[in-house]
Amino acid sequence: MPTCRSCGEEVSSKYARVCGVDGVVTDCPWCNSQVRDGQPPSGTLYHIRAEGV
Repeated sequence: MPTCRSCGEEVSSKYARVCGVDGVVTDCPWCNSQVRDGQPPSGTLYHIRAEGV
């Protein structure tokens, strides 16, 4: 199973194929590498986890 280089979480092979570059995933819905202006984009799994929902 491929993993995210930023957080180490496993991602699916399909996610790696679509969102990765040559199969390498540098950010995923679980990690905070998607933080912009100090806040994660709403709707991402990291945002939901940060909000404690």
